[in-house]
Order: sequence, then structure tokens, then C-alpha cells
Amino acid sequence: MSSHPALLIVHDSTALGGAEQMLLAILKAARSWGIKTYLITRRKEALFAEFCALTDGHLVLPFPYPRKPKSWVHLLSFYCKTRSWVKRLPHPVCVLSGDFYSLWATLLLKAPDRTVYSLWQGALNPHSARKWAWYGANRADGLIAASPVIESMQKSGGIHKPFIVLNPTLDTQRFDPAIYDPVAIRQTLGFQSQDLLALCTGRIGEGKGQLWLAEAFLKDERLKHWKLLLAGPINEGHEFLNTLKALDTNNRLHLLGSRTDIPELLAIADLTIFPGNCPESFGLGVAEAALMNCPLLATAVGAIPYLLLEHPGLLKVENRALLFDLWANNPLESFKPSSAVRAHIKTLIDRTQWEATLKSLLGLTV
Repeated sequence: MSSHPALLIVHDSTALGGAEQMLLAILKAARSWGIKTYLITRRKEALFAEFCALTDGHLVLPFPYPRKPKSWVHLLSFYCKTRSWVKRLPHPVCVLSGDFYSLWATLLLKAPDRTVYSLWQGALNPHSARKWAWYGANRADGLIAASPVIESMQKSGGIHKPFIVLNPTLDTQRFDPAIYDPVAIRQTLGFQSQDLLALCTGRIGEGKGQLWLAEAFLKDERLKHWKLLLAGPINEGHEFLNTLKALDTNNRLHLLGSRTDIPELLAIADLTIFPGNCPESFGLGVAEAALMNCPLLATAVGAIPYLLLEHPGLLKVENRALLFDLWANNPLESFKPSSAVRAHIKTLIDRTQWEATLKSLLGLTV
């Protein structure tokens, strides 16, 4: 028996998304500490190879879900195959359900030498606590979530297990505006020093609001001297992508795709915009923009108000059309996040605390 648990992540998706990126960060940290790591997932998607590179073994099979009766046909198969496979792993095992959606199936693996933790990475809605409880939160050994999620769920009640704070983390050394030369970056990326650049980051889709933003931006004559940059993954050939391309008739809309140079893009942005209607459980893109001291306009959904406090660039999602009035009629400096906001965010994403929490879960000395 190992002196500390192996880590088994159970997550039904290996697609390209924030939840999956968080799990990859957890796996990377665990392996750097000498922990054996494993994965159970539903299918091989865009990040499957990355998960394989950070795990010592994996199992792919259909999952049962409590609110999908048709999936219950997989219940016995999932139970038998996963328990047989897990028996061959080093013990004890720390089992982490990567999201509430996979928790019901993950709880089938509970055993005296297996602790089951549940990580909330769903949208932060008023009914989130009820949803987590429905999927089995009160039967898990521990519940893990970001600070704004925990604060919301403690108010709503219905969950009786203690919460463990685990916010996303960032390399704050990279998100420091002082280390970048915006003029040089603009030249490298093909933009002129006089170009006015608005930037929206995040996975491109309906929930993040990019299509609405692009359509309204291109119709607004007040912003005709601006360029809008959309940085985030999107499926090639997707109708959404074709719609965005068809909108741009004057080279004002730049679809940058998935990027690894987000700090550099933020360094050249005159304005950052987050117009989504999906309630973020944390809002890492907003945190990145704030740390880079970018002027920032955002819809006040999910955890965003928790991050930005009393930021003047926050709008209710039903009033987000006013974003363009704020953009066109106000000095951009008025939408820079305050020093208090930046200090608040730095506290939330502290890497040392993030690692300490993971080490505690894995039975390592903190």
C-alpha cells in the first residue's frame, strides 16, 4: 500500500474547456509531487491526449446520469468495470469527480480505502446547491469549489458537507503589465500603434456572448475606428464561426482562435469585454484582464460581481446593450479595475494556497 493516495479523476468530458483545463492543472501538480494519477472518462475528445500524457492509466466507458433515464442502461456496466479496474490501482485512492455532472457515477466507487471528493465546476445559478445535492453532494467525503460558489451555496442551504476552497490559479508573474512592451507586441501581431483594440477572451459560444458582441459592434457607427479581437477556441466549420466571418466586411473583426499568449494580447488591448450570459463559477478570463489592469466591461453574471466588487464597468445581463454606450461615451480609464479589485483577485488565485489545498487532499505534508 502506498504511503499516500493515488489520484483518480472521474470526468465525463475531455473536451477543450475551463473545467478540463483545471483538471489538467491538478494532474500536473500531483505528478510533480510523485503522485500516481489515473482517469475515467466517457469519450476521447480534444484534450484526451493531454490527459493521457498526465496519467498513468485511463478507462473510457459510458456514464450513467441521474436525470437521464436512458443512460441508466450503463449503470451496472459502469459499476462492474470501474470497480474491477480501480482494484488494480495503487491504494489508497483519492477519487475526484471533476464536476457535479459525473458525481452520481463516481459515488459508485466509494469504498473504505477510497475517498470521493466532488469538485463543482458548473454554472453558478440560484439552484446550484439543489443540483449538486441531487447528484449526490451529501454522500461525498468532501466538496470542493471556488470561493464565490461556496459563498452562494452556504446562503442557499441544502448541502450538509463542509466545503473546501479551491479557486483557479494563475501565474501572476505572466499577468503583470509592467513586463510587456505593447508597441513591440502590436508590431509582431500586425497591428498599428494607432489601432484601437477591443479584446474578448474565452471559449467562443453562445454563453460567452461573442456572436451578440460581434454583431452589435459591427453595426455601431460610433465604433467604426475600433477593431474587435476574439481569442478563444472554436470548432472549425461550425455554423457559429461561419456567421462571425460573414459579419465582417471591413477587417474590423479578428478571430484569433485558441491562444497561449493571452497576457500579451491583454497588454495591447485598449478595452476588454466579457458580455456572456452564462453564470461563471469563477471567471478566470475576467481575473486575467483585471490583473493586467485593462479597462474592463462585463455582464454581472455568476461570480463576476464577486471578483470585481463595485466595478463601474459591470452591467446586468438584461442591460448589456448599454455596454456600447459606456464604450463610446466614456474615457476608457474610468473602467480600469481598482487596486482593491486587483489585490482581491490576487488573494483568491494564490498559488501557494492552491497547492496547499491539493497536498492536504492527497495526504502530503503541507
